Amino acid sequence: MVYFEDNFWGEKNNGYDVLYHTMKHGMNASRELAEFIRDRATIEEGYAKSLSKICKPTNAGISLGTFEPCWNIVKSSTEILANSYTQAVQQLHDLIKAVRDYGEAQKENQKALKDDLTATSEVVTSIQTKTAAVLKAKDTYYSRCQEFEKVKKETTNAKDIEKAEQKKIRAGEEYKVLIEKREEVRKTFHSKMIETSKKFEEIENNHLKTMSEHLISYIGTLETGQEAVQKVIAHFRTQVKELTADKLLDQFAKEKGTGRDVPVEIVFEEFAATGSLVDIEVQESPNLNIRTQSISAFRKKRKEKDKEKEKETKEKKERKTKKKKEKEKIQTPNGTIETSPEANPAEALPGNDDGMEVDEEGYRIIPKDTENILSSHVEE
Repeated sequence: MVYFEDNFWGEKNNGYDVLYHTMKHGMNASRELAEFIRDRATIEEGYAKSLSKICKPTNAGISLGTFEPCWNIVKSSTEILANSYTQAVQQLHDLIKAVRDYGEAQKENQKALKDDLTATSEVVTSIQTKTAAVLKAKDTYYSRCQEFEKVKKETTNAKDIEKAEQKKIRAGEEYKVLIEKREEVRKTFHSKMIETSKKFEEIENNHLKTMSEHLISYIGTLETGQEAVQKVIAHFRTQVKELTADKLLDQFAKEKGTGRDVPVEIVFEEFAATGSLVDIEVQESPNLNIRTQSISAFRKKRKEKDKEKEKETKEKKERKTKKKKEKEKIQTPNGTIETSPEANPAEALPGNDDGMEVDEEGYRIIPKDTENILSSHVEE
């Protein structure tokens, strides 16, 4: 396991700056992730809307024939797919909100650490300053020592040698004082850096865990959406396979069929003297492989109807004949005489001539002046 307190020191003491800016960059990470998920949700939402759009009927009233059941499955499956993507979009929006909330929490946490970080930052600045001063004092001290050695070699003037030696001593003392001051700062810096490094480590550890959880949630959302899509596709495939050509044709025949009675061949029917049909046999078209059928039942029914009609005609004729006979009887003073053309021909009547009147039914009208003649004829 890696510990920040062991890996962020260095001669320039820049470990604090690296850790601090890394913490700040964590906010950028959460913001970028939220924007990425938002863009992905926008794409998914647009795709879902496009799927829903193509499911809407554009050519209403147009029949697709026997393929229409399959087409209905295509549209319904596409609508389910659109709903699946819509649900995934909603989950992505929920995740975006969670990531943004985490970004706001990062800001609050960093504000709470401001005081502690400020103290550490001041110590870091101090150690850097003290270190730079020590290094400078060291260079000065070394320079004065070199000058002193040079003066000793080049001159025998005691005054010059003493002067160079005093400069060397003062530079050495300043160098020692700065080292002591830096050591005091260094101790404070060391303790502060260990403490701050642990805080940074904890912050980054929690940050990475939280961001990983968001990524896992993002992946889970994609998996859930893909699983739903795969289920829809599998169901779609099953439905299409079940709708075989035979089933589609059978369904079409049941829904759109106009009947199973095949028209039979019509042949010429002879008219019988009695008005009934002549016995005939009707055969259906041989190419349909339909057996020959007799229409005897129809003929029998027709004969019964003809008999009833014949009986009705006979009764009507009898009623008419009876009515005629009643009209043919003529009342005379001495009795009734039948004057129908069959019983008493016009030629047998006395006094008949060609000018005798005839009624509407063809019977002759007896003139009044022939009554006496008829009466005498009866007596004889």
